[in-house]
Amino acid sequence: MKPPDGLLPTSRKKQRQDLTPGDSPGPSAGHRATRPAHPKGPINKLIGAWRLPRLPKDHYRVVVRLKGGMDVRQVSGIKVTQTLVMAACLGPPQAEEDIVCANEMQNNFVISTPHARNAEAYAKVKQIRVGETLHEVSTYVTPPGDTCRGVVRGIDPELSDDRLGELFVHARNPKVLGVRRIKKTPTVIVLFDGMKVPNYVMCGTT
Repeated sequence: MKPPDGLLPTSRKKQRQDLTPGDSPGPSAGHRATRPAHPKGPINKLIGAWRLPRLPKDHYRVVVRLKGGMDVRQVSGIKVTQTLVMAACLGPPQAEEDIVCANEMQNNFVISTPHARNAEAYAKVKQIRVGETLHEVSTYVTPPGDTCRGVVRGIDPELSDDRLGELFVHARNPKVLGVRRIKKTPTVIVLFDGMKVPNYVMCGTT
C-alpha cells in the first residue's frame, strides 16, 4: 500500500550493539586505545582490526569519518586525539573522561564521552589538522541508551547533510535522533530512539 504524501517507508537495519566487543576499557582522551593480542592468521587479523575496546554503555558516541583518503593506521592516535579536542574547543580538564579510539576496519575514529556538551562540540568539527595537513571530516552522534536504525531509500543525492537533518529531525518525527547518507548514494540511515523502527518517517515538516 502506498504511504501518504510526505511519508517514506523505512527498512530495519541491524541494531547497534550497546557494547563494542573487546576486552578492556579504552583510555581517556589523549591516549590511543589498544586492543588485546589475537592469534596470527588473516581471519584473526581481520577480527582484531574490527574490534574496538569495550566502551561504557551510558556514554555518547561520536563517529568521526575522514575525507580525502587519510588512513587511520598511518597517523598518531595521540595527535589525532589532541587535534580533535582542540577543534572541538575543549580544554584538557573537560575532555579527561573522553575516550578516543581508531576503528581500522571502518577507517574512522570513535569518541566516547559521558557529557552531552562534549558530544555536541565534537559533532560540530568539520576539519582537523594532522601535522601540516588539514583534513575534512564528517561526524554523527549516537546517544546513550537503546537505539535502532532504519534505512530510507530514494533521497536526492544532492541534498546536503544539514538539509537532511532539517527534513528528518523535527517534531513530526519525535523518535528520529539523527540521519546520515551512505556515501553519495540516494540511501540514508536514520537513527531512532527506542528499539522499534517505525514503518514510515515524515520527510519535511509540511
